[in-house]
Amino acid sequence: MTIKNDHQLIQQVLDGSISHEGFQSFQLRLRREPELVVLYRQYALLHHALCEEFESMRLVKKPTSQVRRGLVAVAAGLGIAAVIFLLASLVLKSPTRRPQVAAIPTATVTFSEDAVWGIEGEQHASGLTAQLSQGAFIRLQHGQARLVLESGAVAVIDGNAELEFLSDEKLRLGHGRGRFRVDTPGVKFAVSTTSVTVVDMGTEFGIVSHPGYPDEVHVFEGFVELQVPSGNEHPVLAAGSAARVSASGSIERIPIAMARFPQSAPRFVKILEDRFDAPTAVAISLNQRNPRQGLGTWRVTHGQPMIQGGRLEGGDFQAFVKLPEKSLSTNSPILLATMETIEPLHGKFHTDGWAGMSFYRDGQELLFFGDAYGPEQTWSIDVKQGLPVVLPKSPVIGPHTVTLCYNRNTGAASLHEGSLPLGPSFCVGKLPSGLDFDEIRIGASAEAAIALRSLTVRTGESTEEAK
Repeated sequence: MTIKNDHQLIQQVLDGSISHEGFQSFQLRLRREPELVVLYRQYALLHHALCEEFESMRLVKKPTSQVRRGLVAVAAGLGIAAVIFLLASLVLKSPTRRPQVAAIPTATVTFSEDAVWGIEGEQHASGLTAQLSQGAFIRLQHGQARLVLESGAVAVIDGNAELEFLSDEKLRLGHGRGRFRVDTPGVKFAVSTTSVTVVDMGTEFGIVSHPGYPDEVHVFEGFVELQVPSGNEHPVLAAGSAARVSASGSIERIPIAMARFPQSAPRFVKILEDRFDAPTAVAISLNQRNPRQGLGTWRVTHGQPMIQGGRLEGGDFQAFVKLPEKSLSTNSPILLATMETIEPLHGKFHTDGWAGMSFYRDGQELLFFGDAYGPEQTWSIDVKQGLPVVLPKSPVIGPHTVTLCYNRNTGAASLHEGSLPLGPSFCVGKLPSGLDFDEIRIGASAEAAIALRSLTVRTGESTEEAK
């Protein structure tokens, strides 16, 4: 109902012209609508004040019949007003009771810095966190995701994995490896796979599910119940035990392996960071610049790149900076390198030449990403080794913020739009495993140009399961 209609309705109540059915409906609305109570209270106070002023007037002569009828109507209106005013006061003093509507389950998922992920279904993402609605489906290609349900249940999964949020009490692990915990007493919680449903009994447990292999359930605390589609028995596993469940429903006891399951999000550290978008009074040469993280200053070996107007820009130049020794290792094999590029004021980013970032070891270029040699106008990866440049299926054209993700243990290298969290890759290459880097280069050929706002290199742990 509109505000204008509400004003008219209250006036009918105050002057006594409202019907019995209308008055009952009005009472019901007062109980449900605090805004209407406030509006009515204002009208009732005003009406009462006007009537008091009218009654206090001294009549010079005996009231006429018309005036008497008016006073009777006012008195009747005041009687109704007094009743409703009392009702409104009770409504204001008592807690507002609204019709109870079943809440739609939601969950919050937080991704690690190196996470490569996608979500199907209703969700609201902001940075490393997304709010999920019931039925949302998480595809985690790499990294880690931590899901917290309103019931208090917590799930931590490592990529590569798929997880479906069915309700506050149930998740479905399509494939992957996850650790699950419920600390709230009395909360029902279950995780299902294609071959088994693990029912929580106040505990912490892990599940491994990979296509073509039996599922594994490992109990770290408390108890779980195993439910298989083809079996009538529901065996219980206690803390310190584990079982393998085949697709046919057979259950085999196996040794527990806690170390295989995620503990916490992988840690990353910046080994090099340089921002060029801070206001500068005068233009300076890049070889006068010390990165916030990194070893020493830039070393310009060719050309004259300049920092001016909140950007590093140049064409036909090469500049190097050292990386810390042993930045990558078996336990910390992930490298994330992010270039925030913008449109050059002079020259072009996409040309038959090259413009971008390279990684070196002992003076040898091992990896490049940016705009590579050739007529293709797109971001790409060059893994060297005499192999062709790796192009994306669909061209990614123009200046972007692009992150390279390199895994030393596997040699996998991929490009992602944006910085964090990493989205799906648009270009994937492969290097020999075990390669380390000691220096990076940024630059452009004589035909090209590049403009950078910032450059960041980080290294960190992997969440991949040891083979």
